[in-house]
Amino acid sequence: MPEVAGWLQKKSKTSNTWKRRFFLLQSSNLFFFATNHKIQIAEPIGVIPLEGAKLEEAFDLASDMPRKWCFELRLAKDVAEFAACDSYMLAAPSQQAMVSTSFINLHE
Repeated sequence: MPEVAGWLQKKSKTSNTWKRRFFLLQSSNLFFFATNHKIQIAEPIGVIPLEGAKLEEAFDLASDMPRKWCFELRLAKDVAEFAACDSYMLAAPSQQAMVSTSFINLHE
């Protein structure tokens, strides 16, 4: 059973573009999908391991359309060497959505 689920935007490291993704927090992993349709049987596009991760407020100044409610997840060094990348830039649709996500408390 997911602990938290909802839409966020994720910035691509390669193309510097933002894509809307459906995120699902289970245990210490944040799974993301292209859609929220049939996620019980769908394969995730990716998984972000949260154990030991740091959460920081971020500012997206490099994009054509900067996002307002950005944050960056920096993976723990021992985890990052096995992950697709060492950090992820995400954006919530509102400040309320950003604050209400339970994994926002990683930095405390």
